[in-house]
Amino acid sequence: MPFARSGRVARGYRRKRFYSTPNRILTHLSATAAHEPVTLSVLTQEGIAASTHSGRTTATKWLARLEASGLVVGERAHVPGHRVRKTVYRLSHEGWVEAMKLRARLKTDIVEVVAPTLDPTPMRVSDIPEIFPAYVNLTAVVSLIRRGRLDFTKLQGIGSGAVAPILWGDTLRRLGRVFGRSEESRALDSWAASPSAVLVVTGIAGIGKSALVASWLVRQRPRLYIYWFEIHEGTTRPAFLRELAAFLARLGRRGLTNLLREGGAHAQPVTMRVLDHDLKDLPILLVLDNFQRANPDLARFLRGPILELCQSNPTKVVMVSRTVPANLARRKVPRRPRVEVLRIGGLDLDASLSLLRAKGFAGDEVALQRVANTARGHPILLSFAAQTGSMVSGEMTRYLEREIWRTLAKDERTLLEAASLFRGLVPLDAMHCFTPEWQAAVHSLQAKNLLAPTISGGVVVHDSIREYIKDRLPEARRHSFHSLASAYFLDGSEMHDRLEGLFHLVEAGDLKGFGEFLASRGAGLPDSVPASEMLSVLRKIDPARLEAVPMCVLPEVVGDALRALGDLHPALLEYRHAVRRCEAVGRPERIPRLLRKIASIERCRNEPAKALGHLVEAQARLKEHPDGAEFGEVLREMALLEKGQGKLAEAAGHMNAAVDLATEGSAPGALVRGLTALGSIEMDRGHLDQGLAYKRYEEAVRCYDRALQIARLVGNLRLVAYATMDRCASLMDMGRAAETANQLAEAKRLVQILEERDTLSLLCIYEGQREFELGRWGRATRLWEQGLRGLREFADQSDLAQSLLYVGRFHVEHGDSSEARRYLDESARLARALGNDALLAELEPLLTDTDSPANRSAARPTRP
Repeated sequence: MPFARSGRVARGYRRKRFYSTPNRILTHLSATAAHEPVTLSVLTQEGIAASTHSGRTTATKWLARLEASGLVVGERAHVPGHRVRKTVYRLSHEGWVEAMKLRARLKTDIVEVVAPTLDPTPMRVSDIPEIFPAYVNLTAVVSLIRRGRLDFTKLQGIGSGAVAPILWGDTLRRLGRVFGRSEESRALDSWAASPSAVLVVTGIAGIGKSALVASWLVRQRPRLYIYWFEIHEGTTRPAFLRELAAFLARLGRRGLTNLLREGGAHAQPVTMRVLDHDLKDLPILLVLDNFQRANPDLARFLRGPILELCQSNPTKVVMVSRTVPANLARRKVPRRPRVEVLRIGGLDLDASLSLLRAKGFAGDEVALQRVANTARGHPILLSFAAQTGSMVSGEMTRYLEREIWRTLAKDERTLLEAASLFRGLVPLDAMHCFTPEWQAAVHSLQAKNLLAPTISGGVVVHDSIREYIKDRLPEARRHSFHSLASAYFLDGSEMHDRLEGLFHLVEAGDLKGFGEFLASRGAGLPDSVPASEMLSVLRKIDPARLEAVPMCVLPEVVGDALRALGDLHPALLEYRHAVRRCEAVGRPERIPRLLRKIASIERCRNEPAKALGHLVEAQARLKEHPDGAEFGEVLREMALLEKGQGKLAEAAGHMNAAVDLATEGSAPGALVRGLTALGSIEMDRGHLDQGLAYKRYEEAVRCYDRALQIARLVGNLRLVAYATMDRCASLMDMGRAAETANQLAEAKRLVQILEERDTLSLLCIYEGQREFELGRWGRATRLWEQGLRGLREFADQSDLAQSLLYVGRFHVEHGDSSEARRYLDESARLARALGNDALLAELEPLLTDTDSPANRSAARPTRP
């Protein structure tokens, strides 16, 4: 391979870098198609050398080799800050292929990371920029790893802890000269400095609303962090939240990202509280382009909860829309921020004449004036008239047919048809799929203002033109374009690529291709595609028309989506159907994962015997078809089942093994979950062996500290809350209740954001112990009663049984035997129903003699 390590090196040379210079260059050049704007200066030899932490001569040498091998193309261009043209580099098609292979490798390569607030932790290389966005991007990561280790404590000048300004948006137009609009620009400046939080920019189709706002953002940068989101006909509320979460994660705020990754149908108040938590103190400008295309659900969400967040945060919102959103300006709601409206008309005569001259209109002053008057200041009509020299007349549709469509060359028509079927941004490197002469066609279409370039290296089609093209496109040709687009997207590695690829596959009616994708990559879909959007695609597919293998994959994927949305019984039926299909078509390696998912649902439904049977069968099948990651998940599920049954020694052994496998696989989420659950098991074991109790509690605190460290690093609010509250419980059992006030308050605040009623009830039990330790018996009993009421209503039976034992033992110690007996009897009934022998063993001496003092430390329910 052209970028592999050379076999001939100087004598005594010792390679320090983990990744070679050509690999670092490919990573850097492939990153220029991301969300943020491309600046030509970082694509020069000097910029590439600085970005990859290489010497200038080294970078120059390898760029020449990569160009000679056909992976990189050098082009002369005007670079800001330089008077003469300089060579800038981009990847060729072959270069993109190699870069994608390298990026796939970075998703599996694991290195050790050390940071000021983090002990040495193995991480996937591709995850590091997401966890440390204020310090490094992917290019810096691959450039700074030494001997398999990235140590932030030894790096000088890498980040300051504050994220650099960001202009985010795939479809944000890349603009040149702006004609006129000085008055509108001043109005935008005035709004940015005003107390108003919302601005609606409105005008007819094609009048230049988006171009005006994009130009203002690029030139004025009214906020440090700008988020541009274009709404199209397929945009849903989850799609908007997913993209906003990615933007916030780039700023180091990952609460919304982690909430969405957990799946499930989260209530809107929970989502908004997490979003409010992420937006706190961030100077962000949200731009919602094409607001008139939002479906009713998305429009209500954007007009309601999203705008209400502007009242309590320094966030501002610009809505670009053909019409003023219904009732927005006159709606009087106490939490509604003040809304201003900016109406955009046509260009004035001077600006129209300037545009025509700049676009090369061939005609005298009389013809110039006549065309300008006829176009009435409409930029699209003026641009095309300048290119063709024709007059502008008639309605828009007739104009598009007679004055534009008939003048286009064959390649231009092909590209315009294909681009009109994309949802939003059209990547430039997708154009070669439709015609070999795509570069000339794109240049011509941009000159005619039919395609608009964006700052992220793609193009977009104006709404009016897209609608016109789609209405006249024959079905067979439409299917052909969708099929080519699906092939392009499914070659990508990002979640957005998979979503778009699936969309185009379905629109193309390609059931065979859809089945092949399910068979090869269907199992990973639930981890990367929102459940609701995945179901909306899958429901369009008739399973009976699929081949045998995808027919057995489809029910598992549907089951995953249903489970993520909280529909456990339908999900269980789908998993069982998937097992039968796998057995029928000879795919036994898929069955252990299905059995583990079935066991998890059975455990949640309080069917431990059924769950155990499925897990034992899964372990047996894994011996025939080994899979380390799946074996770790089975062990974790087994440990949780054993913990609920009181088999703590076995649970600790299985959970330790699961943690080891998660560490080897560098899976932060699985590692945090395993460490938190292991901490709770160790704490429960301390209750059963009082001679080793304090040592057990110290071990539990160490597990919780490690889990808390990683959970805070990845920004998972739920795991932070669980680890914090369980750590507090261990400290109180060690007699250190006075240290827990602030930590309990933090845990309670996070749990309230997530609106987990069962966990809030457990926190009441914890707070009750703290009050008891501090000598406030009356307040302790009130908190316990409040917690037990919530647990009876919302929690599982195991948590309730252990909490009753816990409260009963404290009443015994306080001398209130009658109340203690009431709690202990209820706990015993639940323990017998659960078959929890360990819990019954703890209850027996207390039930036999409720008059004798007992050790105050009862096995407390914890968050796995």
